[in-house]
Amino acid sequence: MVLLQWLIFSVSVGLQVCVIGALRRSVYKEYRFVYFYSLFLLLKILVDAALFAGIVSLSKGVRSVYWYRSNAVREFLLFAVVVSLIEAATQGNALLRGRVRFFLVTTATVAVFASLLIHWNADQFVLWMTEVTRDLSFGSVGLTLLLWLMLISSRKKERVLLMITVGLGLQFTGEAIGQSLRQIAHFHHSKGVELAGNLLLSASHLLRLYVWWEAFRYAVAPADKKQEPGGELEVFPSQAQTLFESSV
Repeated sequence: MVLLQWLIFSVSVGLQVCVIGALRRSVYKEYRFVYFYSLFLLLKILVDAALFAGIVSLSKGVRSVYWYRSNAVREFLLFAVVVSLIEAATQGNALLRGRVRFFLVTTATVAVFASLLIHWNADQFVLWMTEVTRDLSFGSVGLTLLLWLMLISSRKKERVLLMITVGLGLQFTGEAIGQSLRQIAHFHHSKGVELAGNLLLSASHLLRLYVWWEAFRYAVAPADKKQEPGGELEVFPSQAQTLFESSV
């Protein structure tokens, strides 16, 4: 079991480095939030490995605070990543992009503060962070679905953006099933089901990293692209765009 955990650590670090390297060589300026999110995850997994190996020694209380705070930061960054991807998908329409940016920033700000206020009276800090993190996770899933609908309705397909979204979708799906299996295992006291849930969580994380690596290592920086006449991106079908603009 320990050997398997170290194998997952090693593969994850390797894929993280590949993703960051591929981003740095191509389109990291267009996907800055993805780049910073990847850097944070790499740092987090290295710290987790140091704690697991006993290289860094922390008390049980401090370790618990670190664990929940780092996961809360991860969810905040992931939420920001999804918002930034939706904004990137509207680059072909300056007017719509401004409206979408205002809508997303306003909605995200209200949602975060509402979640913090709703759960602020939780008895423990850990429970408070868990509930806020859960709300952000649900928000990220909903925004990813919106992004996917936007991309598949577009006439011009953005390969990199599509693959980033696919990677996120795979991770969210795997995490949902994995967490469900862990809850079932806790209820039935089944170590086998718990192991299956943990493995699915890890596999979905690694699969997302691999999809992102494939997306970025063949990506071409905008400066290297040839300008195509009339190549403006239509993010929404005309009916959907009219509906969105009338509601903002």
